[in-house]
Amino acid sequence: MKYFLVVFVLLFFLMSSCGYNYDPLYKGPNSYGDPQSSMPSGPGCYARCLIPEQVSKEMKTYIVYTGDDLTAKHVVFRRIEISPEISEWEKIKSDKNCVSDNPDDCLVWSLKKVPEQFFEFYTVTDTIIEKNFKLQEVEHSYISEQKHFTDWVRIVCPNSITKKLYKNIQVSLIEKGFLSEGDATGIWGQDSNEALINFQKANYLGIGGFTYETMFALDVKGYWQ
Repeated sequence: MKYFLVVFVLLFFLMSSCGYNYDPLYKGPNSYGDPQSSMPSGPGCYARCLIPEQVSKEMKTYIVYTGDDLTAKHVVFRRIEISPEISEWEKIKSDKNCVSDNPDDCLVWSLKKVPEQFFEFYTVTDTIIEKNFKLQEVEHSYISEQKHFTDWVRIVCPNSITKKLYKNIQVSLIEKGFLSEGDATGIWGQDSNEALINFQKANYLGIGGFTYETMFALDVKGYWQ
């Protein structure tokens, strides 16, 4: 009975975020193919998950004016885009009249636009004359690959899901700041589910389910493989 409940919780979690399907014999490599393709054939476990846009980041250094006279001769205003408009997956209510004991039954994944972000500052055009400035590093984001579809990704098979795996995932999510201290109980609930999805979003991973790439990103060791 206990094993049945664990498998039921896992299936519910996967189906709420991925189009779940698997072949228990497949042991081939993780693959990102045609989003319209059928599930990879052969032994193993796969689920169709949400693939976000891939974003690269880099740091740039700017000369930032630290004085009080914004009208000074060698001081000018700058507004620089540091993050472009991107698309993110979010869950929204599919029907305002939907009623269910489980709120997730009324939610569907939808793409939303996140507006671009800017860094606004005053800079110095002549650092020999104007000495009131500092060097400030600012993070820039770039879309390196356009993706916002669903595709088949390799997942941990249900017969490899254990309380130990749940706890190891929770411990890693706590260490990375996505789950609260004390939540490493080995019991998978809504808080753990949301923390995992937030981690996947923050790291531009396929969203939903215990995917291989998520396990590697969390540094959860491969006894589940």
